[in-house]
Amino acid sequence: MKKIYSIAILMASLIFLWSCQEDEKIVMQQPDSFVLNVPKYASGIYDLQNMETIELSTSQPDYGFTGAPTYSVEVSLSSDFSDYVTLPTQSSLAKFNIQAADLALALVGMHGVTEESEYPAQPHPLYIRLSSVLNAKNDGLVKSNIVTLPQVKGYFALDPMVMPENMYLIGNVAGDWNWDNATEMIPIWGSEGKFWAMQYLGQTGDGDNAQIKFNVEKAWDGNEFGYGEATLNENSTAEAGTSDDGGNIGIGNPGWYIVVVTTTINGREFEYAVDFHPPHVYLQGGVARGNW
Repeated sequence: MKKIYSIAILMASLIFLWSCQEDEKIVMQQPDSFVLNVPKYASGIYDLQNMETIELSTSQPDYGFTGAPTYSVEVSLSSDFSDYVTLPTQSSLAKFNIQAADLALALVGMHGVTEESEYPAQPHPLYIRLSSVLNAKNDGLVKSNIVTLPQVKGYFALDPMVMPENMYLIGNVAGDWNWDNATEMIPIWGSEGKFWAMQYLGQTGDGDNAQIKFNVEKAWDGNEFGYGEATLNENSTAEAGTSDDGGNIGIGNPGWYIVVVTTTINGREFEYAVDFHPPHVYLQGGVARGNW
């Protein structure tokens, strides 16, 4: 019996010691810093307009265990990082690339210029560092050393123009000028920036003819457009009798219409065309006798 008791005590002690060792293995250490390596061509000129990527490499911070940290890239025009921008690129690899276009976009904002003529023409120093975290709660947050790129030549980069994904129709007969009640138009499959809606454009209860406007957001944000801000009836097959009604598109022939808005991009501007068609809808497909 004593032997059994002794063996039980020994096993319990071993389990306790093993548990302590396991606990020690997963205790996270908080490092003070970690190493961002100097890029291979750091002494050269980084001409962002004529390159695609910049390669960065690092060593994992000493957290006391091998983890999978996420690295973010921070850049600044001052060596003390009193003001900096975090680039969109993130990586869990020790060697990764940042996009030259992303850096160029960041530099436009950092220089605070709004016109191409104001952008610095000569290369200038840029300071770069990494931040590392272990999870979405920012556990283990630590910054790397700062690396100087002495000659970075940016350019007046602008965000690419992207076709709108939404379009809303508002008016005295469409939401009563309340964006919360505006008509959400339907995107046309395979035609980016093109939308349609079957909409009643009759008279109000007071006998006023319909007036409408459009916007890509449900807001009076200065981007709404009406008469004089869109091409009207270029491809219409119904005569809506449109006119300028205080900047709104007035409808002279009340009734139901299929309203189509087509978006095009011209330089840095969106251009819109609005057309009106009879309210005829046709169904095709597997539920329509298999007719495609």
